[in-house]
Amino acid sequence: MAPESDALFLKAAVQAKLLDPEKGTAALAVYSQLKTMGAKFPFGQFLVDRGLLTPLARFALDSKRDIAIFSHLGDFEILDLLGEGQNATVFRARQISLDRTVALKILNSDFAADPANVRRFQAEARATARFSHPNIVQGFVTGSSHGMHFFAMEFIDGGSARSIAEASETGLDEPLALEIVKQTAEGLRAAHAAGFVHRDVKPDNILLTHDGQVKLADLGISQAARNPADEDTFWASPPYVAPEVVQGLESDARSDIYSLGATLFELLTARPPYQADTPREILNLHLTAPVPDVRGLRAEISPETSVLVQHMLVKQPEFRIQDAGGVVDAIQKILTPQPGGRSALKALPVKPHHAHGAQAVQGQNGPHLFHVPRVKKRVNALPSRLIPLPPVEPHQQTDIPQPTPPQPQAAPAPKKRLRRRYRPRR
Repeated sequence: MAPESDALFLKAAVQAKLLDPEKGTAALAVYSQLKTMGAKFPFGQFLVDRGLLTPLARFALDSKRDIAIFSHLGDFEILDLLGEGQNATVFRARQISLDRTVALKILNSDFAADPANVRRFQAEARATARFSHPNIVQGFVTGSSHGMHFFAMEFIDGGSARSIAEASETGLDEPLALEIVKQTAEGLRAAHAAGFVHRDVKPDNILLTHDGQVKLADLGISQAARNPADEDTFWASPPYVAPEVVQGLESDARSDIYSLGATLFELLTARPPYQADTPREILNLHLTAPVPDVRGLRAEISPETSVLVQHMLVKQPEFRIQDAGGVVDAIQKILTPQPGGRSALKALPVKPHHAHGAQAVQGQNGPHLFHVPRVKKRVNALPSRLIPLPPVEPHQQTDIPQPTPPQPQAAPAPKKRLRRRYRPRR
């Protein structure tokens, strides 16, 4: 027999004329069997997956709202569902006054029941709306309508880094993954300089436009949605959380660097750096397990990129890459190798020389180059021998100046040697 909550959900959907009664009853019977076999998804999601219910209708039923009223929130017309989180749901909507498409984040009813949560969410939303950067999703406006609280943001139509990573079984091409993380780090550098810490950097929050621009979403909003009273709830995403956050310490810009390093690891290998059966086991691995090497999963990854990931995932914050600018510079050097095939990350501090000044020698570790300075030849004041002149006619000999032999110089007079006077000791 189906649980009472699922039956009530079906009754509400039928009464709102959102679902055909016969199809709904048959779907509930199938869902009940799946649930006895261990299915974890809710009945509303099952109806959406079967195409029997729209995502918008499901959200309205879960929120106990009239679908007719819910279709418009203030100046926004809700179009379809984009994604769901613990405390909010994101929809694609149209801002009627400006006739533009936006992403509308609406707080879930259970979270919005606490006025403190709403005030904190709105304060952070206003703060991020005042911040603008090409690699950060721009916030527009926050408001409330019909008892629901929302935040309108820039709509990004190219999907997320998660979606393109899941399309590859072995991971993204190395230059593409590095470019995504580089642009994300540029956004983080500006955000950190403005006093923001993201605290939830992960592939889901890295969005891409169709023209190849990367934008980081949910700046400041992820922590604004946190309820400080829920001490037993862990709010960060376990596969990407920094060890100091697991330990309950205050997170800072270096915590975002760690999460970005875990994101780069997943983009390159199609899996996060640590995997386990439960979130708690994953958190323990962040604290105790050695940092894995991406080249152990993909041997074609360059050593320079492997070193970068290792430095971003150092467990002690003081030994980690300290800021997002360092990540940008390192990736720029990897993507722009020096002439001759050497990467700038591994370039030796030697000055370039001309080819004629270098000779190859065989060392213990293979051939290498060393510089041989050029030695200028010493030029004498007079040639070592005179070159004989060509024979000339007798009447022309007077016209040719004859060389005068060098005159012998007098030897210098020898220096007079002074003798010390003998003075007996007293």
